[in-house]
Amino acid sequence: MFAMFKGEPDREVPGTPSTSGGGPRRQVAKITLQILRLPPIPGMKPDELPQSIDECLKGMRHHAWHEHEYHEGVLTQEGGDCTVSGSFSSLGQNNEKQLPRRRMFKLIGGNLVAINEVTKKEVASIDLRQMRGIVDLNAIDSSPKTARPRNSDEGIAVRPRSFRADFADGEVIIFSADKDEDKATWYVS
Repeated sequence: MFAMFKGEPDREVPGTPSTSGGGPRRQVAKITLQILRLPPIPGMKPDELPQSIDECLKGMRHHAWHEHEYHEGVLTQEGGDCTVSGSFSSLGQNNEKQLPRRRMFKLIGGNLVAINEVTKKEVASIDLRQMRGIVDLNAIDSSPKTARPRNSDEGIAVRPRSFRADFADGEVIIFSADKDEDKATWYVS
């Protein structure tokens, strides 16, 4: 911070003539400079680095959003990595069967992370940026967000308090909550 003054300085410099007709000294302006200097970072071009303090703050907010835990709770998951390999047919052929799995989940940034309840470690992560849509499987109305195809047999055996996540690669994961309040919270989050 720099200050600008008008008037005579408080001390006299020896050998210079005194011009004490200016009156008392007073501050007329204050200048504050914000300087940003980032050292060169190996592997990054200079134009990829933030060029201002605002860009740095934006990047830090973006990083904080991806690290923030927005919600935590238990859901039952059907689909995704919840498959069991084995002999499930009468012919003895190896098939994969989708079995529901009750898990602790955390919504961290743009990822839905499955947590092992015993070890508290991450066991699976679902990238929600790849999600194409979410469908409430217990809704009765026919809005495009919750409508089911006519040839769908989902309505026959739909779990209560469940919703479906559709992904861009065609994969479908069905989640169900224990209580209506939990479902509403997860559905909106």
